[in-house]
Amino acid sequence: MGVFEKLFRYFPDIFFHKKKILSILQKTATPVFLADKRILLERYQNLQWALEKSWSRSQIAYSFKTNYDIARSRIFQTQGAWAEVVSGKEYALAKKLGYAGHQIIFNGPYKTKDQLGQAFRDDALVHIDHKEEMERVIALSKVIKHRIRVGVRISMPIPHIARSRFGFFVETGEALAAIQKLKKTQDVDIESIHAHIGTDVDTSLSYAAVVSGMADVADFALKETGKPITFLDIGGGFPSHGEKPFSRISWHPKRIEDYVQGIVGELKHHLVFKNIHLVVEPGRYLVDDGIIFACRVISVRREPGKQIVLTDATLTMLPLKWYRPQIIRIYSQQLDEKSGQEVKTVLYGASCREDDILFEGQLSSIVSGDYVIFFCVGAYNQSMASDFIFEKPAAVFL
Repeated sequence: MGVFEKLFRYFPDIFFHKKKILSILQKTATPVFLADKRILLERYQNLQWALEKSWSRSQIAYSFKTNYDIARSRIFQTQGAWAEVVSGKEYALAKKLGYAGHQIIFNGPYKTKDQLGQAFRDDALVHIDHKEEMERVIALSKVIKHRIRVGVRISMPIPHIARSRFGFFVETGEALAAIQKLKKTQDVDIESIHAHIGTDVDTSLSYAAVVSGMADVADFALKETGKPITFLDIGGGFPSHGEKPFSRISWHPKRIEDYVQGIVGELKHHLVFKNIHLVVEPGRYLVDDGIIFACRVISVRREPGKQIVLTDATLTMLPLKWYRPQIIRIYSQQLDEKSGQEVKTVLYGASCREDDILFEGQLSSIVSGDYVIFFCVGAYNQSMASDFIFEKPAAVFL
């Protein structure tokens, strides 16, 4: 599938939204993020449908860190999503948005004593990441006046996937030892086994492998505690349809249904998972494709066979440019896509840094006032952007 077909199929259709985008750009200064609510909802509903079709006891927990603006928009919350958070900041945002404690999953390697205490008092599910955190949880269990809900994050070797440094290692016995110790602690309920194998995972076989490994841990927990765990949380990592990450030789994202079928197919092989509630924590898959970034050309300097372009954006607004290339198109002031012979182009940002380069490659002829639109930028760019020199760009829904 070519780039043009990808843009038409997966990303906001600039021609379809032309009048609305022009109206927004007349009222809102560039640079600006533009979010297509239709695509965001479509991604969520596709995943929800695939889960409900294959495993009715399932729950989507939106990964807040992927894009805080989308979290604040409540788009996924209104569809029934829980909140997956990895810091006190994100936990506070989830509470502010009205999530009940039992709808919050608190992950991450660093949670303060106060944050843990608040989560336990709210009845949130806390996934324990390492031994020191487990000791803090055990100490808190003695002063919290009701039973607390915990899960254990585990890590294991998965073929063709970089080993996660987070969680209790399975093959060394760490994970089983953690379950044994928690089982001996009064007022602690081990409700979940959690794993997260990475981002942009390009095969369902990796998820099947992690489910298989989690089954051994779940079996051990059942034998130790006398009751099955309630949740199997396999994290996120489902890819979007953007350009391949720089580290990949090839890039062929599967349908979300294929990932779900791979996960559920393995679940059905293990009796311990017969009544399990499956939890997934998508981020990139839900938001990346549905958000574009528009900036404007300030000046153009032409050299033989080359154009040097200054925009009103900066690299700090699109920090993931270092991780994966961007799909870029040039539009006139009337939002007509520009075509014609392409020349070597360097798009510079507006900061005072010499290395503020947004793009290097081949683009059609550009003039001052044109719009540069970056596609598939909804994941992490807004969350990780800084306000170095300039304010962070606004985000507007189409």
